[in-house]
Amino acid sequence: MSKYEFSQEQNKLIRSVAIRVVTQAVLLVLIGLTAVFQTVAIFKTAPLLNSMIWLVHSLVLITVGILFFRPSDNLKKIITTEGQDIPELITALGELSFAWKITSILVIAIVVLNIVISII
Repeated sequence: MSKYEFSQEQNKLIRSVAIRVVTQAVLLVLIGLTAVFQTVAIFKTAPLLNSMIWLVHSLVLITVGILFFRPSDNLKKIITTEGQDIPELITALGELSFAWKITSILVIAIVVLNIVISII
């Protein structure tokens, strides 16, 4: 594969995406951690099942945040290095695709869990 370098304008767009990916990942992890602390705080007063469900939701948020943080290093390398733009972009897209796949599976699992719990 021939070496390809993105233009300054293209790098600016990629930088913007990288910043947004990191921002969203950090926000998801912070929301997840906040929910974990809230779950621990109400653990003694709330029903055990409710506490466990909230803990699962919290851990899913943290996991999704971590998954979406992973491609940020590849996006940054596109901007800061030369000669590897396309391989770095493909790696970043692969990691984003994986994150979306896992997120979809986790969301479906939570929906099913909530339906089962509401039936019980």
